[in-house]
Amino acid sequence: MFHRFLLLTSVFALGWCSSTRAQTNTVPADAAIYAKINAKQFLDNPVLKPLLETISKADPALLADFQKRYPVTPLDISGVTVFALANPNPQGPPIPFGLIHMSKDVGPASVLALVDPKAQAKAVGGTAYFESQALQADIQFLDNRTVLVGAAGTLQMLAQRKAGKGALAEIIGKSETLPDFFFAIDASIIPADAKQGIPPDFQPIAALKTLQISGDSKTNNMIIQMNFASEAATKSAHEALLKAISAGRSELAKAKQEMMNQMSQQAANQPAGLEGMATAVGGLLASGGFNQIDAFLANPGLVVKGEQITKTIEMPDMMGINGATMPVLVGLLLPAVQKVRAAAGQAQGTNNVKQMILAFHNFESAYGFFPNDICDKNGKPLLSWRVAILPYIEQANLYNQFKLDEPWDSEHNKPLSEIVVKIFCNPNDPDVGPKTHYQVFTGKDTCFVPGKKLNITNITDGTSNTGIVFEAKEAVVWTKPGDIAYSPKMDVASKLLFRNGQSTTVGMADGSVRMIDKNLSARTWHLLINPADGEVLNLDARDTPERSFPKPPVPKKQ
Repeated sequence: MFHRFLLLTSVFALGWCSSTRAQTNTVPADAAIYAKINAKQFLDNPVLKPLLETISKADPALLADFQKRYPVTPLDISGVTVFALANPNPQGPPIPFGLIHMSKDVGPASVLALVDPKAQAKAVGGTAYFESQALQADIQFLDNRTVLVGAAGTLQMLAQRKAGKGALAEIIGKSETLPDFFFAIDASIIPADAKQGIPPDFQPIAALKTLQISGDSKTNNMIIQMNFASEAATKSAHEALLKAISAGRSELAKAKQEMMNQMSQQAANQPAGLEGMATAVGGLLASGGFNQIDAFLANPGLVVKGEQITKTIEMPDMMGINGATMPVLVGLLLPAVQKVRAAAGQAQGTNNVKQMILAFHNFESAYGFFPNDICDKNGKPLLSWRVAILPYIEQANLYNQFKLDEPWDSEHNKPLSEIVVKIFCNPNDPDVGPKTHYQVFTGKDTCFVPGKKLNITNITDGTSNTGIVFEAKEAVVWTKPGDIAYSPKMDVASKLLFRNGQSTTVGMADGSVRMIDKNLSARTWHLLINPADGEVLNLDARDTPERSFPKPPVPKKQ
């Protein structure tokens, strides 16, 4: 929920804006987190100006069409203030809100058309707002130029609560005089168990009362200020900070050495082409970054005065990075960034498959057999096995909304079929919507035989030798039954999705996830699917020109 709120705020704010029309009466005096950034200073930044000038020189017809399609853009924002309240549940996260201030009058229709056209109007206790299920957020229009955003179900709470006076009350009251960038947090919001986890040598830092970070575009300085309850507490915290910085430098040196070793190994195995250059440039930037951080930590420059510890940081001059050099840097780094994103997506996809296999085993433990397509009394498949495992992937609420005696595309079930369940999505497939590539093979000699209730005892080859969840080439609606009909003479590899052109993800019955090479022999693909062929799996087997197929399964002993 929290990350979706941040996504909505960033759509409006481009992540850099803050309130110039601050409505301090909207921000409760007991807010535990408060932040703002000056929007005008960002838009006047020399890095951004060439980009805006380039856009202004676009074809007039294109500009007119853009303005018609998008009557509200991030450039129409005069500022954003973000604040958060302490959660009534001590173990819960802070409850965030955002105030977005526009430079022109905007109506709900134009804003909602951008973020969620399906948002529903609500009115509770005199508070009128819009509820966005897609973003899991509430949106309230305070006036023609001010939008209040909160996580789902929180705006009503904000309107009805009585605000007290917190440690940041004085700061919130003088928001108009704050620097271009400002962030403050009341340290009492940090859970006690988190503070207890701090090593003994660093415990005095946990006595922090408030933390403030401010920046001024005129001086290019950032100031970090830590406030404590007494001078004695401040002195102890200063000593602990110096110890923590020393320990941090030691860990930084280890991380740098590990990174250098990895880069050297990667460089030795990579051709010296453009892609290799991108990796090398990334290594240079990382190495230089490590050295800059270490130089910074070597001379922390902490100033102790009364009950405050202050650190002033001179921000780097951005004048040298202009519109001409930026595309060059982007062109060099883009391949490396794409690789990192793909790797992160694959890691998440692997975790999704593991969760599905775990759900299979939990289902089998509860019912005595593996999940299968949900059928009517005559054996006709109505809903996919993916619906059956919903309660075991933290989606019991969604499961309970289905009518299990109706097909997936019935009038009642079809809207539910359009809901995207993230565990059935690979992050590298952003546009498949409610469809999924995660499927199973069905039929004789598989773990999913229609009309039969199989369990782990039917996997006589062993769970480490049997694949359950595969990535199919063709995506299907996640609630639709059927998946891949198996035949002992089929070309299995032709039915699978090889994301990088070389390997595909397979979830094994033992809970492990394998990346299987597409050149695996045709015979081995079939052995991987069959849970009772009597053979040990060899995932290093490669195709022969004949593309042989598996021998008949060994008969079970009576």
